[in-house]
Amino acid sequence: MPNLIGTTTQHGIKILATQKLNPRILMEKEDPDLPEGTIINQKPRPNQKVKPNQSIFLVISKRPESLLAPNLIGKTITEIEYMAKIQNIKLKHLYLDSTESKNMCLAQLPEPNQKLERKKLTIYISKGQSPTVIFPNLKGKNSKECVQFLKKFGINPKLYKNGQPILIENTNDDLVIEEQKPLPGSIFNLENQISIQLLVKST
Repeated sequence: MPNLIGTTTQHGIKILATQKLNPRILMEKEDPDLPEGTIINQKPRPNQKVKPNQSIFLVISKRPESLLAPNLIGKTITEIEYMAKIQNIKLKHLYLDSTESKNMCLAQLPEPNQKLERKKLTIYISKGQSPTVIFPNLKGKNSKECVQFLKKFGINPKLYKNGQPILIENTNDDLVIEEQKPLPGSIFNLENQISIQLLVKST
């Protein structure tokens, strides 16, 4: 019995015909990675003894039925993941800054009603608008009040006096800000860790 696995159905039938064997299609099995009509199994197995005019049963591949991508734009990630689980769709998440609501789908690939290859779908999800702030000018202001102000945003600045670090707890009403990093007017994102350095001096 010749080995037909991996050949096309047409080629396999020709081989069987030359050996006076009768091909029979036993079933078709979906396989997205193989060309349609590829022989993926046979009975009898390769190299087994067969008789003339014996029936040879073949299992051949077929392409899965085309699935169209659903319209996910505007839906929340919770809704999308629930739907994907039911339809056995594999999701890839990409997050973008956006003025749209957090966790809302902004776009998708493939687009709605386009063919969904291998049940894989990429969705672009809104992270919401990043909370950015402009760093104020603290020069000349009371260091104790500045430290308390920054702590409201979860920021613990590093203080220096005469080039030496001092503890935040040691700030008092006699110390004012002489220099600062970042500079006044700098823009930063509150979600990111930021290092604040304040150079203080006695009044």
